[in-house]
Amino acid sequence: MEQSSDNLELENARLRERLADAESIIRAIREREIDAVVVNSSEGDRIFTFEGADYPYRALVESMSEGAVTLSEEGLILYSNPRLATMLGASSAELAGTTFTDWIAPEEVSAFNDLLQSGRNACVSGELTLRNRSGEALPVHASLNSLLVKGLRCCGAVLTDMSLAKHHAALAAAAEYVRQVNDRLREADKRKDEFLATLAHELRNPLAPIRAAAYVLKKLDTADDRLVQARDMIDRQAAHMTRLIDDLLEMSRITQGKIELRRHSESLAGIVSSVAESARAAMEAREHHFTVNLPDSPMLIHADAIRIAQALFNVLENAAKYTSPGGHIVLQARREDDEAVITVQDDGVGIAPEMSTRIFDMFVQANGGSRRHHGGLGIGLALSRRLIEMHGGSISASSEGLGQGTEFIVRLPLCTDALPDARVSAGAGAGASVAPGTPRRVLIVDDNADAADSLCTLLQLSGHTARTAYRGSDALREISQFHPDVVLLDIGLPDISGYEVARRARAQNDGRCPILIALSGWGRAEDRELALEAGIEAHLTKPIDALTLEQLLDNAGRVSRSPD
Repeated sequence: MEQSSDNLELENARLRERLADAESIIRAIREREIDAVVVNSSEGDRIFTFEGADYPYRALVESMSEGAVTLSEEGLILYSNPRLATMLGASSAELAGTTFTDWIAPEEVSAFNDLLQSGRNACVSGELTLRNRSGEALPVHASLNSLLVKGLRCCGAVLTDMSLAKHHAALAAAAEYVRQVNDRLREADKRKDEFLATLAHELRNPLAPIRAAAYVLKKLDTADDRLVQARDMIDRQAAHMTRLIDDLLEMSRITQGKIELRRHSESLAGIVSSVAESARAAMEAREHHFTVNLPDSPMLIHADAIRIAQALFNVLENAAKYTSPGGHIVLQARREDDEAVITVQDDGVGIAPEMSTRIFDMFVQANGGSRRHHGGLGIGLALSRRLIEMHGGSISASSEGLGQGTEFIVRLPLCTDALPDARVSAGAGAGASVAPGTPRRVLIVDDNADAADSLCTLLQLSGHTARTAYRGSDALREISQFHPDVVLLDIGLPDISGYEVARRARAQNDGRCPILIALSGWGRAEDRELALEAGIEAHLTKPIDALTLEQLLDNAGRVSRSPD
């Protein structure tokens, strides 16, 4: 019995010891002094971790996209999450125990130490530049806060990679800069268009009376060859100046996509023949031997005849300009399979090999005094290329070198459409003969007295009855009293605009409304639209060609004059 009592006391002692151990373990777990326990069993040792309520926060730190690090008071890395390891190019095990300042750019270590000291008492933040294992700079935003872990005072830091944010900021800044540049370019382009339009207006105004005076001189009989030579020279140079202005504005419109082709089935042979006649006067003035070889067949193309004539004329003019007096220029057209081929060959100054393609660029002229002294804006060939390409064709130039002449080759696709019964001839040139038509009563309205008077004289010599008015108010009075068939109307008048003159003229209820034709130095598309809106039938730019003017007056009898 006594032995049995002793056994019970031993068993109670063992139970009390085990209970004490259990209480010690429970206290340690409660105070988070242990993270896991190992249980021995017949199945082997089993490890049980105590994740507790803070497990979601640990998982969050492990998976967050920012770097996280726990530092001792001395700045040693006690813990780092996978993101920081990736940022620095090292594993978490390699980072543990290293000094965090080893991963900071040397010039910023002092600033970080100050930030670390400030973080002992409050949450602080700032920007740092880390250095990864490869030595590459990594800008970060650091947020530091004091921590107490198992009685040990530490510092926790969250590091946000700023390289991507700065990259996005740089992209945004670049996009804003590009937007501002584009805005400035659009504004500059608008001002350029306005400048070109104003320049063309100012240049066309004095050209109008010059060309009209040249036409007047052609109407007058003269036996003095010197006067004839001077008259023809004035006419040619005025026509040349007109083409330069037109080319400059045409190129601007083409680059902006404002040119609309009016395509029809056209005879290429007819267009080339017309262009040759237009260029013949310039060839003869330079004493060139000009030869034209055309096929018997018309060679139909689907094209805007005026634009094709403009392109070919520029090529011919280029050949004439760079061929010495007495030189030879040959214009030919032929068919090759489904293409029409037009060639212009000269024995002029030639082209250096490196310039054979560049001469078709805007404002480019071949280098060297042999070509430079001929002048020009460097627009004609660029314009020709754009117009030819708009028709699905091509243009090229070849030369054996300087002094060896040049050959231009234009290719255009042929079509099989039926040719219309009649088509207005394209490319009438300066100096073309003007056949008199039905006499008209014409009122010329222009505040440039020279332009109005010279045009009035030309019309009177052509058999028309013509008067002038220099102000809008005078024009309205003349329309009521003179009853003109046609009014050639300038737009920029000193008292009221030509648009207002047109509107008031059409508002008059006298049963007779003259044909209103704007004759202005302004030639933009918007100027034409304004003219049409004001009730003006046609808009022409100064200086007007004599043949075009005669055709307009001849067609005036077929246009209704009833008021709107």
